[in-house]
Amino acid sequence: MRLSRARQQLLVPNDATSVTSVAVAHGFSQLGRFAAQYRQQFGELPSETLAAARRKLSNGVEELDDEALRLSWRALASAFMVGPGSCSAALADAEQIRKRRDKLARDSKTGAKDAVAEDAALAKIEHAIAEGRLAIHAGLSPEEAALVKHLNLLTMKPILYALNKKSGGHNLDELADGRAARAYDFIAQLGGRPVVVDAATERELNDVADEDRTAFREELGALEDGLAGVIRGAYDTLGLISFFTTGPKETRAWTIARGATAPEAGAAIHTDFKDKFIRAEVVSTEALVAAGSWNAARETAKVRTEGKEYVVHDGDVMVFLHG
Repeated sequence: MRLSRARQQLLVPNDATSVTSVAVAHGFSQLGRFAAQYRQQFGELPSETLAAARRKLSNGVEELDDEALRLSWRALASAFMVGPGSCSAALADAEQIRKRRDKLARDSKTGAKDAVAEDAALAKIEHAIAEGRLAIHAGLSPEEAALVKHLNLLTMKPILYALNKKSGGHNLDELADGRAARAYDFIAQLGGRPVVVDAATERELNDVADEDRTAFREELGALEDGLAGVIRGAYDTLGLISFFTTGPKETRAWTIARGATAPEAGAAIHTDFKDKFIRAEVVSTEALVAAGSWNAARETAKVRTEGKEYVVHDGDVMVFLHG
C-alpha cells in the first residue's frame, strides 16, 4: 500500500519532490530496498523525478550545456542523495533522527531543556533531508550542531571531491571557457572542497620505486603527487594540521585540530604534556631543515620558547617541557 502511495507521488513530481523525500515520507529506511521493490512492481523509477531531485540539489545553479560536464554535475548532485548506494546515507540519518526524536519526546515531557533544544535541532535536519538537502546544510547554529554531534550523522560530514585530470588531455580547467569555474562554484555551493588527481598517472606510478617516482612523474607531466594532494585536501576539509617531534631515533608527526594551543597539542602525545605543561620550544620545519640540526637551529636563534597561549602552526617542530 505505501509503495503504491509513493508511486503516485513520484508520478507527479514538482520542485519539492525527490526520491529521498518520497522514500522518507513513506517510511522506507533503505533506498536499495525501496528501489528494488519499486522496480519489481512498477518498473524503473520515473526519470523526471530524479531530474527534479537533482534540480532541487543544484541550489539554484543553472543546468550546464556541455554533456560531459552535465554528467559530472549530476554525479556531484547525487553524491549523497539520489545514488543507489548513497541515498541510503540520508535515509539512515532520517531513520536515526526519527528514533532519537521519539526518545526525546518522552524526555521533553519531564521539562528537560536539553531534550527540547536537541529535538528542535533534529527537526531542522529532518526537514532538510525531506527537501533533498544534506544535514550539513540544515542551517544549524554552533550550539545546535554540538547538541546533535553525538549522533554522528553521515550527511553532517564534510565532503572532499576528487576531480580526475589527465596529463596532456583536454581538461576543463585548461580550456578556460568557464565550465571548470562553474563546476568549482557548484562544489562550493554544496559545501565541499575539490582536489585534483591524475588517476591514470597515479596508477602507472603505483609499482614504481619511491626513488624513481619523481623522475617518472616529471616525464608524465604530473609534478603534483596525487596522494599527497588528497591528504592535504582531507586535512583542510577536516580542519586538521600536523606538528612534529624529533630526536636521535625518530621523527614523528602528530595530528591535531587547527587552532589548538601548545598544551592541547601536547595532549596528542600524553595527557601530562597538557596537564603539567610548562613551555614548548618551537621551530618551523623549513628553518630546522635549513639549519641542519636542532642545535644549529638553536645557535642561529631559530628555536623560540612559547607558552600556554601559543597556537600551533602546521609544520611546527616542538619539544615540550612539563612538570
